[in-house]
Amino acid sequence: MDQVRKFEVKLNRDPDKRKFAQGQRIRITDGPFELFEGRIAKLDNNYRLGVLIDLLGREVRITLDEDQVEAV
Repeated sequence: MDQVRKFEVKLNRDPDKRKFAQGQRIRITDGPFELFEGRIAKLDNNYRLGVLIDLLGREVRITLDEDQVEAV
């Protein structure tokens, strides 16, 4: 039920009030890249973020949900 409630909250978000902005530094708080830091490269309409992280000396773009990151 908690996942259903979280999904309903996501559907009712105001697109003009985003938590993050393009170019902002963030830290990943959930998933396989937890504790990595990166920079937001892209925002989409479904509250997903394209994040660039430094992995083995290269910038790699991964897609995350806004709930999986926090501002640095």
